[in-house]
Amino acid sequence: MATIVMPDTFVSDSFSQFATIDNLGETVTGTISVTQSGSTELDLQNTCTRLAAAGTCVVEVTFAPMHPGMQMASSRLRPIRVASWP
Repeated sequence: MATIVMPDTFVSDSFSQFATIDNLGETVTGTISVTQSGSTELDLQNTCTRLAAAGTCVVEVTFAPMHPGMQMASSRLRPIRVASWP
C-alpha cells in the first residue's frame, strides 16, 4: 500500500500528483479496477486496465478542494496481485 499526501491547496484550486504502478511479476495482472471512498474532492484518473509482465502504468491523483479544512479519502486499485505502487 502507498500513501500520497497532498499539500495545502486553496479552495477552488487544484493539485495533481502521479503514481506509477509496476507489475513486478512474470504474468499479466487481472483487470485493474478503482474504488474510492471519502472526499469527492479527490479524483483518480486510471487508464490502466491490465499490466503485462514487467509493465508499468501511471495514475493521476488530483485534489480540488471545494471546502476549507482537512480532507480524507482513499482509493484502491485491484487486483494487483503481482504489482506495487508507487
